[in-house]
Amino acid sequence: MKKNWELILAEQQTSGESIKRFCEARGLSLGVFHYHKKRKKQAGTGSFVEVAGDFGNGHLIEICYPSGVRLKLSGKVPFADLSRLLHV
Repeated sequence: MKKNWELILAEQQTSGESIKRFCEARGLSLGVFHYHKKRKKQAGTGSFVEVAGDFGNGHLIEICYPSGVRLKLSGKVPFADLSRLLHV
């Protein structure tokens, strides 16, 4: 069964326990915990790209990033801007 690391990391943050004690109490690998913590931190350091365009024609584009962020765009989006959003 796949673990929800976003929830596990948040739970540890609010638990008041050290990472080592938290992982031991729940049977989690300390190395795997640190791996997911590092990935979350790296995902949060992305940059934003401004998208300008005609958003009046009713089309909708939704981009879902691995971090859980959802970006919804409507209208015409230039391909270059869309490409940059997908590669952030």
